Amino acid sequence: MRKTIQLGLLSGVFMTLLLTGCAVGNNEVRDLSTERLARTIIENQTTKSDVILRLGEPDYMTSESDGTQVLHYSWTRGRPSAKNFIPFNPVAEYPMTQKTLRVWCDSSGIVRRQDFSGIFYIHRMPLFGADSTHSIRPLTKEELNDLADIEG
Repeated sequence: MRKTIQLGLLSGVFMTLLLTGCAVGNNEVRDLSTERLARTIIENQTTKSDVILRLGEPDYMTSESDGTQVLHYSWTRGRPSAKNFIPFNPVAEYPMTQKTLRVWCDSSGIVRRQDFSGIFYIHRMPLFGADSTHSIRPLTKEELNDLADIEG
């Protein structure tokens, strides 16, 4: 009896984790909308320090040959597709949504430009065989803004 209860609890935890998916990356980027970005980063006025103060440390930074630094921020959410739970379904799907922000700062630390975009990506993997297919499309401005309103 005790073993059955433990197995039931373990199964419940596993299914909860499986159904909820996961998100990784900068939560400030997750909550970023095009309107909030326009208030947060003003080209030729906002400084690199201001960006880091408002959005946190970037995921990584790169430098260009002219001394420009590029701050890279991203947030990604993946969730299993409901189709994965249909018995004998021959293809498993893994949809992912990603938001990306890149900020270019000149050698004096002033923001010169920024790029805020996102993609919706589905990896389709057959249960038998090795051929996977993918589909990818950019997120619309409305979808970028809607993602700012989601919980966790």
